[in-house]
Amino acid sequence: GGGYFKAGLQHTTWMYVVRLNTGGLLLYSPVYCGKELVDWIDTIKGLGEVEVILSPSAAHHMFIKSAMDAFPKACVVAGDSASVKLGKAGLNVHINYSEPKGRQLTDTLLSDSLIVSVCDGDPNQECVLFHTASGTAICCDLIYGKNDKERGSVRSDGAPKTQRDAEMERDPEKWAGRVFRRAFIEGSPNGVIPIYRYWLLDAQTFMPLKSPIPDQWTAERFKEDIERVIKMGDSLKIRRVLSCHVDEPLSWSHAVNVIKANWDFLLTPESSKP
Repeated sequence: GGGYFKAGLQHTTWMYVVRLNTGGLLLYSPVYCGKELVDWIDTIKGLGEVEVILSPSAAHHMFIKSAMDAFPKACVVAGDSASVKLGKAGLNVHINYSEPKGRQLTDTLLSDSLIVSVCDGDPNQECVLFHTASGTAICCDLIYGKNDKERGSVRSDGAPKTQRDAEMERDPEKWAGRVFRRAFIEGSPNGVIPIYRYWLLDAQTFMPLKSPIPDQWTAERFKEDIERVIKMGDSLKIRRVLSCHVDEPLSWSHAVNVIKANWDFLLTPESSKP
């Protein structure tokens, strides 16, 4: 499997820049920080310097080094699995939000601006941020598209599948999407967490960098994490959601429906489905 990705995998993600109440900036899931992006960030530095670089998932760490090189004074925050991966590359994470002390430090670091919710039951250890001043939530791997319908019946943007869509799915050049869909199956070492959550932990072996923790990386724990995120968004009166895999904001109600549709096998037991 790793050979396909070494050969080149094109995938679009979005980075988000958050202005903190300290006057600084936070980079959520940095993309490659080349000259063009750094120059753009320079144009908004009137808002503040880059103070925090956040890797919000074990699958969103690849460009942390470029961000660290571009903004060497920034504090780097990541989860346990991402920290191990970055450590393998010789990079030092300042705060590990998966550890109790690191979680406290993360909350303290961002407390003036953001509320943090970490999905500990998810092997990717996703970190969701709530920016209450703007009524915005930011996530990465809980939402991959705009589809709030039954999985497989429509495109990721919610439109009905057409004959052309079916032909594109058979196109030999469009293998990446098929690989990903194959990975998004309802089976894993712990039962019903999609297997790709384990695959993406280590690009070389597609296996976890750490052994799964029986009482942590479980479907039930992940289900509780997702339900907590939804409950927090409701209580905080969140109005919109930004996802690293969607090219525009989603309304809170639409985002919740997307999450429920895409994680229905986790949130709704088969026995309770009509």
